[in-house]
Amino acid sequence: MSHKMLVAFVILTLSFAGTSFAAPISYGNVNADSVVYQQLFEDSATDPGVALYGAPTVSGDALLFTPPSFSAVASAPFTMDATDGTFAGYVNAINNSRIEEMVFTERGDFTLAGVGGAGTFVQIGATFFVDIIQLDGFDLTVPIEVTQQMVFDSGPLWNLADDGGLVVPFSGAVTIDINQAIIDAGYFGQATKVKFSLDNALFAMSDGGYAYIKKKDIDGFSIVTTTDIPEPATMSLLALGGLAMLKRRK
Repeated sequence: MSHKMLVAFVILTLSFAGTSFAAPISYGNVNADSVVYQQLFEDSATDPGVALYGAPTVSGDALLFTPPSFSAVASAPFTMDATDGTFAGYVNAINNSRIEEMVFTERGDFTLAGVGGAGTFVQIGATFFVDIIQLDGFDLTVPIEVTQQMVFDSGPLWNLADDGGLVVPFSGAVTIDINQAIIDAGYFGQATKVKFSLDNALFAMSDGGYAYIKKKDIDGFSIVTTTDIPEPATMSLLALGGLAMLKRRK
């Protein structure tokens, strides 16, 4: 517990730095409709070797998770608990597709009960790190870096005095506009390969009450893609080719 208490303090004060730790769990490559997820793995600072996210499944271009043990609980006075987990890998566009947007959504619940006040609380934080490393099939010398925090429908901190309740649901989402990030960086083209890392952390503390928070369902890490559309010059050539074929038929 003392090790997790120290990590909790570091996580909260350093705003979830997204560092990978020992004993990663590898999930390999996963094929989706328009992309391939490559070198997927999860890791944890507080629970090394524990599958917090669990093996993902695929639906369309989305990865879906059912976290088996991503929770934090504090039930004795003046105790605290933290759980921190990173999920990372690469997204490689296939079938002439381009990566336009990356979306991550999740749901969970918390319980705050018993005798206590504002010192009995739970907190959640999640930060999405993205490196755009390839445009239109060509590797970038310097990746385009984007960092964005998940926004929750309430919270991200709830305390017993103001938010007490049993199995209170919460949800959050983060969207990375890849096309806009490329424009803001002064580049032309669209992304064909992206490196990503999601750092998710839960924290619970008790001043006498019961504090519990758990991720119940990570609805999905989804990719919005587009398929190559011929440029105007190419369209003109195709049109001319079509006219030539019509003339030959006549």
